[in-house]
Amino acid sequence: MGCPLNLYYLSQPEKVEKMGKKAISATIDESLERWIEQQIKDTKRFRNRSHLIEIALSEMKQRKETDERGSRERK
Repeated sequence: MGCPLNLYYLSQPEKVEKMGKKAISATIDESLERWIEQQIKDTKRFRNRSHLIEIALSEMKQRKETDERGSRERK
């Protein structure tokens, strides 16, 4: 069974206009939760779980938007 995590709504001040943060929760697989904890412990890139997930979602959103722009340009 997954582990619930408290997360914050997507917002990266250095890349996006400043916006408020909204607490959310998600249930994820325990192995993914362990991986997140290991990333936070082993790297200096992430301050905490919320920060890691926020960056991951921001990067995923940016890739999707880039892919969508590319698809429109090819048409």
